[in-house]
Amino acid sequence: MASVRECRRQAAECKRASKATGQANVRAITLSMAKSWTALANQLERLEEADPAEATWLGRAR
Repeated sequence: MASVRECRRQAAECKRASKATGQANVRAITLSMAKSWTALANQLERLEEADPAEATWLGRAR
């Protein structure tokens, strides 16, 4: 599983890709992907706060 940092990096990359395309369908898809990466990062942050040991284990189980 990706780390919070990696999820945020992926979200930023998707946002950049959405701005770089002239195709509306690609823009919509990449923005949706950015939203999903951001949601995953937020969930991982909540997990780290609630159960740091589990979050650490998930971060290593890639």
